[in-house]
Amino acid sequence: MNVQSLTVKFASNAQKNVEPVPKAVKKWQLKKNVKKF
Repeated sequence: MNVQSLTVKFASNAQKNVEPVPKAVKKWQLKKNVKKF
């Protein structure tokens, strides 16, 4: 394996990991807002 393929793999993995984060944050914020009311 050369450095380029490793970099591409890392980039695609990072992208996959970034995707679900906003959903989790939104869920957490919604739960927080529900507790306030």
